Amino acid sequence: MSGIWQGGGVWTSADLEAATIAEQQHGVVHGELLRRVGLTSSMVERRLRLGQLRRCAPGVYAFGGSPRTPAQTLVVLALSVGSRGAISHDSAAHLWGMVSRRPGAVHVVVDRWHREHRSDCLVHESLDLRGTDRVWMDGVPVTTASRTVVDLGATSPWLVERALSTSLRLELFTVAEVDAFVKRVAKRGRSGVGIIRPFLDMYRIVGGRTESYLEDRFLRVLFVSQIELPVPQFEIHEQSGRLVCRADFAYPDRQLLIELDGRSYHSDTVAFQRDRDKQNRTQELGWRTLRFTWNDVFRKPDHVATTVSSFLRN
Repeated sequence: MSGIWQGGGVWTSADLEAATIAEQQHGVVHGELLRRVGLTSSMVERRLRLGQLRRCAPGVYAFGGSPRTPAQTLVVLALSVGSRGAISHDSAAHLWGMVSRRPGAVHVVVDRWHREHRSDCLVHESLDLRGTDRVWMDGVPVTTASRTVVDLGATSPWLVERALSTSLRLELFTVAEVDAFVKRVAKRGRSGVGIIRPFLDMYRIVGGRTESYLEDRFLRVLFVSQIELPVPQFEIHEQSGRLVCRADFAYPDRQLLIELDGRSYHSDTVAFQRDRDKQNRTQELGWRTLRFTWNDVFRKPDHVATTVSSFLRN
């Protein structure tokens, strides 16, 4: 803890208690916490003069010896809107690893009626914000993963599909956990709920067992076209029990396999040959195979849906 101490004067047990908490929050505390541990306004002002504390924003303080880091800036922005404030929306999605793109502005969420116009962050107000909707991630207050993916629909609807897909593979939450949050906050006009519901419906059917965003987008193409969804990651074995292949998708009752080729497909000649050998073997066993590329799924979804529908009828 010695790293955050700075300045002269006498350090009390109240200072020690506040510093113990601040050490877990990149040296930052909210003024409410200082009052709660017993530091009055005059005591805080004295510590500011001595350099023991520094004022980072109205009502937000950092211990004098704490380093000014990007993480500390995030804590300051979150607490500057209120003691229950949290990094949210696009910014929280980036911290969780749901999306790779770092937003241009920091998003924070706060209880309703506390919203203010800021030049250093984007403030979102909420009527359904609870203490359980915030967690501390590496010392930074962030909305939970479940809340974050739903909130994304309020600012960046196109990110919801990608974030939900990635989060399920990272096991940040389950479909049931997001569903429970949606049911808790759902009401007319609640941003984000209407956008994520169809995706949750789709994942309930397949169980969230896909392995890439390309696979999720393929399922989405079928889902919106009201085509029966296939079984993901389907394994075919010989009578001896030897694994022949694991296909991206399958319709077992129709002996139809579907394989998706990503953008990097064909770059590995060994893998290319192995895939062809597997396809030949599955054909010997009576399975048909459909292959679609990244370009097919993202740029020609109608073609994909029509082709799958045609094969299912035959």
